[in-house]
Amino acid sequence: MNEIEKIIQRQKEFQRFIGFPIDSNLEKDRNELSEKYLFKMIEEAIELRKEFPSIMNPWSKKQKEADMTRILEEMSDVFLFFVNLLVTWRVTAWELFEVVKKVQDNNLQKVKEKKMKMLNESIQNIPGYTVKLGFGSLSPEKIYMDNFGDGDYDGRCYYTRIVKCELPDNRKPTIEEVSFWTPLFKEEMEILLAGNPNVEVIYVE
Repeated sequence: MNEIEKIIQRQKEFQRFIGFPIDSNLEKDRNELSEKYLFKMIEEAIELRKEFPSIMNPWSKKQKEADMTRILEEMSDVFLFFVNLLVTWRVTAWELFEVVKKVQDNNLQKVKEKKMKMLNESIQNIPGYTVKLGFGSLSPEKIYMDNFGDGDYDGRCYYTRIVKCELPDNRKPTIEEVSFWTPLFKEEMEILLAGNPNVEVIYVE
């Protein structure tokens, strides 16, 4: 049993000890407990907020220095009421973490798509160039460099190159061209590597 599971088990025992019907199979009991726990969690979150100086309300006369001990105590109260919700809905730590990982991945993917769209639009708006944008998975297993040829591409990869424009007679780019495109290429790589730092980068001659 890991530490999270131990905390959940202790919370079950505590809620039984104080007489809350956490073992009830009645929908009424579950919904009533959920509402109580949710509002208590909000109350504790408000108390937590009071433990550090306000940035949104800097003119408040009740500003105080942050006390890490108190902040951790208030965080614990918020967390324990959240655990009570898990207990009420019979959600295991494993089930929660599996969904959390999916939600994190989905949120990251949305941000990557937005950032890449903005980057590509800025590249396409550069005057005087016929641009060639990178393409493929934004969370790739492999990144192929200098490979814009046609072919049956693997959906788990991404294909790009530093210089994002067509070059006459397929010549090699000049130092000036590489310098010009490098900041945009670095931004592209930052997007691809976010949450995915161990991706393999393959240079294609």
